[in-house]
Order: sequence, then C-alpha cells, then structure tokens
Amino acid sequence: MADKGLNAVKSTSMGRVFDAVSAILGIRKASTFEGEASTALMYAAELFERIHSDIECKLTSHVSEDGIIDTTALAGEIAERFLRGEDRGKLSYLFHKALMQDICTACERLRERYALQTIALSGGVFQNRLLVRLTKSSLEAKGFKVLIHSLIPPNDGGIALGQAAYKWRDHTN
Repeated sequence: MADKGLNAVKSTSMGRVFDAVSAILGIRKASTFEGEASTALMYAAELFERIHSDIECKLTSHVSEDGIIDTTALAGEIAERFLRGEDRGKLSYLFHKALMQDICTACERLRERYALQTIALSGGVFQNRLLVRLTKSSLEAKGFKVLIHSLIPPNDGGIALGQAAYKWRDHTN
C-alpha cells in the first residue's frame, strides 16, 4: 500500500517512526497527546538500559551512501525481531541505539562529502533525552562539535519563536 500511495502518507517526521515502533512493540498503540507513544518507548528503553547497561547493538545499518536513513527498514527489523520473541524493552533500547548509530553514520558520510565538523541536533525527536545523550556522546567521540538546544525547545516551540523573530525583524526595519 505504501509503495502505491494507497492510504499512506510519506513523512520525514521521526516522531511517526517512534510512534510506529511503540505500537509494534505493544508499548503504546494509541496516543492521547503528542509524543505520548514516543515518550513511553523512551521510558521502556531507559529502564532496559539501567538493568542491562552492557548490551551491544546488533542491528543493521540503514543509511544510504548519500546519508539518508531508511527508517522503514529499521522499524521492519524491530518488528521481525519482536515477532521472533525478543524482549520489547531490549528492542526499545536497540531501536534508540540503532537510530543513534544511523545518525552518526549519516553525519560521517556528510563530513566526508562536505568537510562538516559541527552538527546541530534539532527537531522534535531531540526532545528524547536518551537519543540526545547517545547521539551527542557518540558524535563527540568521533570528533564532531555537537550543538543541542538549551534555551529554545528543539520542536515546534523553537520554530514558532523563529517565525516570531523573523516577523519582528520585518517590523523593526
């Protein structure tokens, strides 16, 4: 259905991927507010990490040569492993780790192509404290300077502030 565009919408939103994985793992099949399913997925991953801090990530890389992350393949791999009986907490954690590794791989490929040294982690997905912690430490270990939000939220609130500042600038000139 997705390939034919039937009852399917293409999206670049990582939030929808977190929602899908949360539903696949039976953590949160429906949300009553924005971010509920992804937050529950993060909590499950953090709980697993506290108990099993030494686990290695054994998931496939899902990054194309041009640095695009194939989240469909990542979610599919999580689903296959869950159907084979793997623990949902473990898979929640492995999803975060795999996504972090894919982000780092994409950044390394972009560094090779464009000589980038600074990476900004922004967007609603970077409200996820586990993903931020994992990604920031891994990128820094690879020699990147990593920028994260501290005063302005990385999600729609930051976009709204930028829009307001842009409009305010129009009125001051």
